[in-house]
Amino acid sequence: MNTKSKAIIAYLIVLTAGFAAGYVFHSFQSSAYSEYSVSEQGRWEHERGPMGREMRIGQRANERLSRQLSLQEEQKAPFFTRISQFYRGVREEMGNRRENEREMIRSRYMDFRENVSDILTEEQLIKLDEVANPDSIESRRHLRGPRR
Repeated sequence: MNTKSKAIIAYLIVLTAGFAAGYVFHSFQSSAYSEYSVSEQGRWEHERGPMGREMRIGQRANERLSRQLSLQEEQKAPFFTRISQFYRGVREEMGNRRENEREMIRSRYMDFRENVSDILTEEQLIKLDEVANPDSIESRRHLRGPRR
């Protein structure tokens, strides 16, 4: 048996072992998620929409927080209602701040563009807008795909 054959056999063994480990891990993970009942998950249905990955993550986070705070059953519903209102308010505030930042960047860009308009030609200004205009950057962001 030559070296090339040994390498191919070793590769196939590693590939098979990886596949088997992934299959076992997936089946174990799937069985762990099925422990939650629909009634427990129903609490977050209004927040997260249809049952899905986000639902399971939110449910686990709630259960972990309940254990850490030692919440009693009658405390859970009002607590999680208020914490969801808190998070909703934080998200709205962050969205408002991002919009204010976008407006500030647009204003600064227009000042910059006016400042360099005596240096650049009209064609160069058009190319600059295509490359550096904050609005064109926002529109191209969707073409690149999601961030990592």
